[in-house]
Amino acid sequence: MIVVSPKIKRLVICCSMLGACSAALLSPPATAQEKGRPLKVGDLAPPLKTFRWLKGDSIGHFRGDQVYVIEFTASHCVPCRKVIPHLSAVAAKYRGMVTTISIYTGESDESDTTDLSYLDKIKTLLTGLGNQVKFGVAADAPHQSMKRNWMYRAGFYGYPVVFIVGKDGRIAWMGPASNFEPYLGRLLQGELDIARAYEEQQSLSQEIADVFQSAQAGNVHTAIHRVDNLIAMHPSNTKLLSVKFKLLAGADDVSANRWLEELLVRKPPHFVWDVVVGDILAMQQTIDFDLAHRVIQRALNESETDLSTANLLLQQARLWERYGNLTKARESLDKAVQFAEHSSDSAAMRRFELRSSLYRLKELVSLHDPGAADFLIYLMESDSGGMPWLAVADVMAGWSNGFSHGLFSAVLERTREYATEKTLGWVLFRQAQIWEAIGCIPLAREAYQSAITHARKHGDAYNENRYMEAFSGSIAYY
Repeated sequence: MIVVSPKIKRLVICCSMLGACSAALLSPPATAQEKGRPLKVGDLAPPLKTFRWLKGDSIGHFRGDQVYVIEFTASHCVPCRKVIPHLSAVAAKYRGMVTTISIYTGESDESDTTDLSYLDKIKTLLTGLGNQVKFGVAADAPHQSMKRNWMYRAGFYGYPVVFIVGKDGRIAWMGPASNFEPYLGRLLQGELDIARAYEEQQSLSQEIADVFQSAQAGNVHTAIHRVDNLIAMHPSNTKLLSVKFKLLAGADDVSANRWLEELLVRKPPHFVWDVVVGDILAMQQTIDFDLAHRVIQRALNESETDLSTANLLLQQARLWERYGNLTKARESLDKAVQFAEHSSDSAAMRRFELRSSLYRLKELVSLHDPGAADFLIYLMESDSGGMPWLAVADVMAGWSNGFSHGLFSAVLERTREYATEKTLGWVLFRQAQIWEAIGCIPLAREAYQSAITHARKHGDAYNENRYMEAFSGSIAYY
């Protein structure tokens, strides 16, 4: 039996939003470049106002004898690493005809435009990449003007994305960085129908959105068939390969595992293995753990930065947890902390340390180790922010006899300290569920009623009804 994965339902919403953005871009090309106006294919390209050139000659304007490939990227973006060899190959293949540029944006702290430390982070990354980067590299300004004037105006909010600017200074194409070269080749040969190429791109985006819509409606077999047809029509578009896995994962896990095995054998070029790792963890029925670990290992082998390696090790830890091996999960997280430390990203290092501590607590609770309470007290005393205290309370509920009532109270009170007005209702609701799980009915009733009152106060009818249903279906009549 095929079921519709909850993740597919969320994706339909995202795809619908993307479709709405795409539709706005299909209006006739503009002749003026007003600030903030939507940017479309055929428009004059915005100014090339980068903040600092970090590799190659400085470029301040578009020359009439050159075509430009401008990629927008970010140091934290894993798929962006996969694009680098392709960009270098394009720069070499079309030398003299095409100028290839990569612009790092989204790196700065917009609340402090005097802080230029983000430039050092990009420089460190470029040093690590060595001679892999054979094209010009620039950094956006602290206030991220390039991102706003190019990406946001064009409706792009993720990386990597490419703009092709023709010799006339107009945008000839824009879209995913993995799919631009065929359009570049046609432009150089004078065979690119700009309007038609853009319609083709938007049509493919709409087809993908329709596929997810079909899957949400329960027609997963039909959706898979349509994706197979798209893969046959667009063999160089490796994104479609991961789309197929995303549809299968959680809906038909046997077929999902079979497709994943085929991808491992085929080794498609420019395929981003990191993308499917998260979808593996979304599988609710049958995870082939050996296969999943092989995929993660493939992604780790291809990882090109310490931070991306740390994130993959975090996914590996989650997989070990699903498998029931909390010791292995914590080992993976400890390694993640080391790689995050090497990346010099203190925020990431702290994030992984917190997760590692949470897994340590889970491990102690699973063993009914009396030291769990002492370790929890240590976590509370050394807390400097960031610990997911609701998750901690969930772990504690798995062994309610291992912790005192006072310790439960202290942890749940900590969850309230870190709650915002927006999240407080949800926190109160989760507190109620935890109190109920450990048998503290009066406190559970009080938390349920507080959550209902909070939702009512903010006019949140959906959550008010949700909390009331949970309350009436559990402890209202105790």
